[in-house]
Amino acid sequence: MAIKKNKRGYFCATVSLGTGSDGKRRRHTIERKTKSEVDAELRRFLAQIDKDAPFDPERQTMEAYLLRWLATDAKERCREHSTLKAYTSAVVDHLVPRLGAIRLADLRPVHIRDFLADLGVDLPDGTKGKSVWVRHQVRLVLHAALERAVEVELISRNPCTPIPPPKLPKVDMQVWSPGEIVHFLDVARTTPLWALYELALMGGLRQGELLGLRWTDVDWDAGAVTVQVQLIRTGQLAELKTPASHRRVDLPDRTMESLRVHQAAARCSGITNADRLIFLNEVGRPLH
Repeated sequence: MAIKKNKRGYFCATVSLGTGSDGKRRRHTIERKTKSEVDAELRRFLAQIDKDAPFDPERQTMEAYLLRWLATDAKERCREHSTLKAYTSAVVDHLVPRLGAIRLADLRPVHIRDFLADLGVDLPDGTKGKSVWVRHQVRLVLHAALERAVEVELISRNPCTPIPPPKLPKVDMQVWSPGEIVHFLDVARTTPLWALYELALMGGLRQGELLGLRWTDVDWDAGAVTVQVQLIRTGQLAELKTPASHRRVDLPDRTMESLRVHQAAARCSGITNADRLIFLNEVGRPLH
């Protein structure tokens, strides 16, 4: 069900509906001007199928299970739209075309091993195999989906567990020297968000944690900030990724002074108050 552009210049996706009573394959094609329109209509159509289709745990295929998992558990699990989009791509573009016809109860580790191996192979027609990063992501999604199947007792064990994830290449972390950090901060002082950049460097916070900081999270006397929530792409505050992410971060005097100056400037512009986010755009909205 990959979304592709057809000869007429439209984006389209074809959903397999199995075999009809006449023995012929049934398909439903969605065609729109933009890829996003196809993606939205595809989601609505799959959700309707999930709503109308009778549920038979003994006979359901991997395709039926994965699409149901996407529409329910994965949708609730993924706070970020981009994460759900990546999950959908893994299921629709890779898992369903190769493993979709296998019954969930019949899926074995050997199926998954061969699937991941074939996913990285170049085809005779010149199509390049998928990178190790893609295969790693697809295996992660499959493992999560099957782990849920174990939890709700559709299967007794996760057949993905014995198959190790593809080994990711080692990436050497490139870090700035102290001189480069000083130079960056000097230049950053000419921008409206220079306090954000300084806090990022001196506090080591993740992007969502930085953008989710509120003035009530600042302890002026102790010279620290408390990380309690994060800002997600919808512009809402959400729980942190793990319990260990809740922490107090001590900051140097220079950074605390930068926050004071930033607060004074925000007050002058009229886009802040005691319980609002520290970093906002020019109209007082959360930063994207």
